[in-house]
Amino acid sequence: MILLNFEKAIIPKEKLVDYLLSETHAIGQFKVKFFLSLGYSTGIWERLEQDIRSILGNNAVEKEQSEYGQKYEVSGELT
Repeated sequence: MILLNFEKAIIPKEKLVDYLLSETHAIGQFKVKFFLSLGYSTGIWERLEQDIRSILGNNAVEKEQSEYGQKYEVSGELT
């Protein structure tokens, strides 16, 4: 399935900088090595946002429900 209104998705800067690209976040610190290896960093977090947006229109698979709402997995290539 394609996520409805994916083009209007809100991706807060804080979610990228303070979580996915953070070396000190309790959970994010384990993801940052992957993103750094692809050339992403806090200094150019906008590139990660753009690249995530470029795959949001891909097929989405429904995953678990969390306290924040329904989770989906969208696969795509980040280069």
